[in-house]
Amino acid sequence: MQKPLPFQPALTMFFMLSAIGFVALAVAGAVRTYSPVPFWDMWNGYLDFYVKATAGDLSAWWAQHNEHRIVLARMLFWMDIAWFSGTTRFLLVANYVLIGVSWWVFCKAWREATGRNNIVVALFLAAWLFSWSQEENLLWAFQSQFILAQLVPLIAFYCLHRAVSAPEPLMYERFALAIALGIASIGTMANGVLALPLMTLYALLVRWPWRRVAVLGVLSCLCVGLYFHGYVAPVAHGSLGQALRENPGGLVHYILLYLGGPFFYFWPEGGPIARKVALASGAFFVLSSAALAWRIVPRARENTLPLALLTFILYIGGSALGTAGGRLIFGVDQALSSRYMTPALMAWSALFIVGLSRLDATARVHRHIWVFLLLMLAAMLPRQWHALEVLAKRNLNYERWIGALALEMRVRDEAQIGQVFPDITSVLTFTKEPVERNLAVFGRAPLKDLGDTLGGTFPPVAPRTCSGNLDIVQPVKGDTRFIRVVGWFYDLERHVTPRAIRFIDAGHTGVGAALTGHLRPDVAQIIDPGALRAGFNGYVRAQTQRQTLTMVDAGSGCQVVVQVPAVLFQMNQAAAEPSSTSVSLRQVQPAHQWQGTDFLKSAIDGMAVLGTRQPGDADTGALTLNLRRGDKLLYRSGPTGGHQFIEVVGVPDTRASLPVVLDWVQLEFSNPQLPAEFAVKFTDLGSAWGEWSAIAIRAN
Repeated sequence: MQKPLPFQPALTMFFMLSAIGFVALAVAGAVRTYSPVPFWDMWNGYLDFYVKATAGDLSAWWAQHNEHRIVLARMLFWMDIAWFSGTTRFLLVANYVLIGVSWWVFCKAWREATGRNNIVVALFLAAWLFSWSQEENLLWAFQSQFILAQLVPLIAFYCLHRAVSAPEPLMYERFALAIALGIASIGTMANGVLALPLMTLYALLVRWPWRRVAVLGVLSCLCVGLYFHGYVAPVAHGSLGQALRENPGGLVHYILLYLGGPFFYFWPEGGPIARKVALASGAFFVLSSAALAWRIVPRARENTLPLALLTFILYIGGSALGTAGGRLIFGVDQALSSRYMTPALMAWSALFIVGLSRLDATARVHRHIWVFLLLMLAAMLPRQWHALEVLAKRNLNYERWIGALALEMRVRDEAQIGQVFPDITSVLTFTKEPVERNLAVFGRAPLKDLGDTLGGTFPPVAPRTCSGNLDIVQPVKGDTRFIRVVGWFYDLERHVTPRAIRFIDAGHTGVGAALTGHLRPDVAQIIDPGALRAGFNGYVRAQTQRQTLTMVDAGSGCQVVVQVPAVLFQMNQAAAEPSSTSVSLRQVQPAHQWQGTDFLKSAIDGMAVLGTRQPGDADTGALTLNLRRGDKLLYRSGPTGGHQFIEVVGVPDTRASLPVVLDWVQLEFSNPQLPAEFAVKFTDLGSAWGEWSAIAIRAN
């Protein structure tokens, strides 16, 4: 028996704290980026599935989702909506629980394989399996099937191993459980069809009685046949045959990157070195697995647990091969996608247990394995810290909320709905009934019943004034019935930002709605530090242009009266180059006051920059351009807003605030309501420190 290391308690405590830290960071990432808004495949694979299933369509349970039949995940989806109101919290918790179960299985395998309860190894496996390299599978509520597709076959192989040497009554119970899990595997993902055939191979290698092998073989044929009965190959995906014929080298490259992917994430920023390390790690994985199989398979009956883990490794290898066949057309780097790290992490866990268990029990490496594990933890830590970098994701979550608002209000906002689903026509169809039934995100604040604002009657109530402003109105690309409104809204009396806003016209009829949550540091600086997320985005009916509306807090009833200007321009992303503008210096009216530049003193070839930024003077003034409908120019301003305006000269009720945009954007004056020719006036009244505005137009 080995003597414990003199610093064993301190070492164990360090690894315990490390494991807790890794898991806590992974959980914190999910908590801080949580959003109940469905994303991408969830609209059809989660929400539309539930609508069909509750309508009595039993085929919805078995229907393909891409190339997969995600029956087990659909059970979780159904529970999330039916039992937990579709908040998706249950699904996120399930993702972490499933990872935890995989850790428990590997710990049992480690203890059984080595005959020791090495707590340091168990704690390292916890940190490894909760690695942030698989963040997509941890953060996305839809990804339970990606974990189930590895976990269910893993337990099936382990149960098969436990059945081999068990006494007869217990053997039949474990064999039956293994069979049940093998059958269930085909309801995880497409790679689940490999489970039963590999279980049959395992039974042959351990020389089980032919009746048991035959049962597994027959079930393999039946389940594979059932899976592919009525199967339709996904459009725009490749095939294994095509990859083998056209790019066999790329296929091998893809598989090695897939298997070595966890080591790519040791470099949080990626890059060529990280790719080479991943490729080398994948090659090491394949060669090591083959070398272990060479030793273990000939004496399989005596090595049933290592063989079970090697069978699982072969299962992951087959999954990598199948994935490469279908996805190679998207490029080899697609193998490094975060969602593929879960199978790779689990495969490396299995290899680690098999490899270490083959060493002699008194080998020095067992005593000092902690050195290697410590180095691994140090390499993994930078990526794990990324779980706390949530600001960008929070902003992205807000954009998804506005996409959900567009769906709730049935606004065909192509750009905004594109944040949550690529096909606007399909998702509007998917969500029609969920909106009517108040399912999932449509049945909870702040979205619930906001769509009913349109056309609803809202009797006047005792007014209580909030603070706010309507800064920008824009056309909605794809839907002329609505215009987009951007501004801010804050309850200064209660020091809170209302979540939802209704727009009411003079006849007390609802004409639009908006959601707050957009970052407005300028408002926080001027009004109240608590107003950082007082910015709102939303939609009102297009006929409200040049009308007076009341913005009302849907909760407390406080309100702000605003004038809706006419839509003068559409704001587009564009490069800072002459092709982004159709306006030239000849169209600038003389005696303008924008004699300065922008804050960065931009110099763009072929363009003139006119701005209010002038050292030593107040950065204010006006500039007027003679434009034609359809003209485009570049604009930027900063660092705060609220004092920059635009209006059509001589046309009442067209004065509107200009946005704060630190990078160049294109203003396109293509609204059909604009005259064929008109003059537009830019006014900057901002006198705060450093406040400026600028345009960039053609110099010739």
